[in-house]
Amino acid sequence: MMHSDVIGKERAYPALVAGMATLGRVARTMIGPCGRPALLEHVGKLTPMLAKDGRTLARALSDRHKALNVGLKLLVQASRAVDDRLADGSSTAIIVTQAMAEEVERALGAGLEATGICQGLREAAETVVAALIDLTLPANADDLRHIALSASNYDASIGDMVSEAFRRVGDGGNVRAEFGDGTEDSLEIVDGARFERGLLSQAFATNKDLGSLTLDAPLFLLTDQIIESFETLLPALEAAQMVGRPLVVIAEQVDGGVVAAMVMNHVRGKLRCAAIDAPLLGDSRSDAIEDLAIITGAKPFLQRLGGDLATLRLEDLGSCKRLKVEGGVTTIIEGSGIGDAKRARIDVLVRQRRNLKDETKSITGRVDLEEKLDERLAMLRECGAVVQIGGRSDFEIKYRLRAAEKAIGSTKSAQRSGIVPGGGYALLRATEAVRAEINSNETLGVRAGKRAVIQALTAPVTAIQINAGIQQRGRHNGSLWSGFDSVARADCDDLRAAGIIDPTELCQLVVQTAVSLCASICSVEGMIIQSSPVMGDFSPEIAAATREIN
Repeated sequence: MMHSDVIGKERAYPALVAGMATLGRVARTMIGPCGRPALLEHVGKLTPMLAKDGRTLARALSDRHKALNVGLKLLVQASRAVDDRLADGSSTAIIVTQAMAEEVERALGAGLEATGICQGLREAAETVVAALIDLTLPANADDLRHIALSASNYDASIGDMVSEAFRRVGDGGNVRAEFGDGTEDSLEIVDGARFERGLLSQAFATNKDLGSLTLDAPLFLLTDQIIESFETLLPALEAAQMVGRPLVVIAEQVDGGVVAAMVMNHVRGKLRCAAIDAPLLGDSRSDAIEDLAIITGAKPFLQRLGGDLATLRLEDLGSCKRLKVEGGVTTIIEGSGIGDAKRARIDVLVRQRRNLKDETKSITGRVDLEEKLDERLAMLRECGAVVQIGGRSDFEIKYRLRAAEKAIGSTKSAQRSGIVPGGGYALLRATEAVRAEINSNETLGVRAGKRAVIQALTAPVTAIQINAGIQQRGRHNGSLWSGFDSVARADCDDLRAAGIIDPTELCQLVVQTAVSLCASICSVEGMIIQSSPVMGDFSPEIAAATREIN
């Protein structure tokens, strides 16, 4: 029988911080050009793997003491919040959050009020974000190459291919990484509107071995409505059959019975057809369907426009030269849409994206909207790139594939938000603005919260230089872009020229995530921990092996 243990305030926060310290200590050894990866054991049939990013490490760690494990899992959330949006920066998020939590624990132990500490944390975060914006410079081609190189763990092949991919597809182009077929890396430039959605049934596949579909000169039915009956599709199916061309249905949802009927027609050769999941989710899905209509020259049957599928005619269907669906990715090649309509749509989305910074205060919310707009822009521009990662073993390829994903995420982030000094120096410089705001009129709690942020933001620089085997150095010389080059082990007057740079929004997101988590748990009054039942030699494995099957 399960029972609960209640841990009081005096022990709760120290237990959380102690759990965070477990992960923080390992994450510190990974950060920077001289950081080292960790070897992670995988259970079952999965092979061990190398990891040099905080999120992968965090997911592999656990603590036997449940109270400490709660603190560790909170850091998992911090690393995930950054990694989900940027695919990089998770180690920095862990280090900063853990250091900040330790400072908050000291302040609480000194008897300072939690409310004041939280206020100080949040005010300092706003100041840091503003200071980072003041430090920001637009990224040029050399900057993007340096960002890709550093994020890929200084793998020259990956760094060069990622930067070349972004150069080829242009601003807003779609770049992704995947397993390669051989030992060498390769770059594939994909022409066509591409989105990451696949077939609603593998029975539509024309290549059963690969599970892929290829259709020449297909027609498109596009709608954000739910198709619940096969009769709803009859006007479109009859129009496609009349001209002897395949039909592709992209809708909000297609009922399983309708999909089964389409598969039957497709397999028997009566009419080649396919149902594909629509891109994006929520309100953005209707917008994406409208984008596809512009690409293919179709009439979008949208609910907000009162579209009625019963009135569909042949001219309402879109078309393209070729459709390919493989590995959950759909590519529309040479859509029949009008070029002027595409360009006008792209201009609208570019303006929307530019205005997000002023309209959306939340960085996390803005990043989510930016990602959706970027996905739509990449589809409309009909150009993308795939970096295929090779290696001589799965062990090597998995490690390098993760490095490529980090490089792509960081490069894209730098492209849209600009760059700041790297090596932790942007965060270090931003602390000066926080120091300037601390005054004697504030409560001790508020000042302690601000000092916690200041101290936490020095942690990345310290960890990077310790990994390089040197004592901490923080050269300034009056220049905001001066610092120390850990690889060259020398003072550096221009970090940008040396390629030591970070994306602005990565630094901003790290600070906001750390402050959000620490402020949320600052006023914790206790913890409730579920204890495992004690049943002698009982174990889940024994229970599974000995259970009776009726």
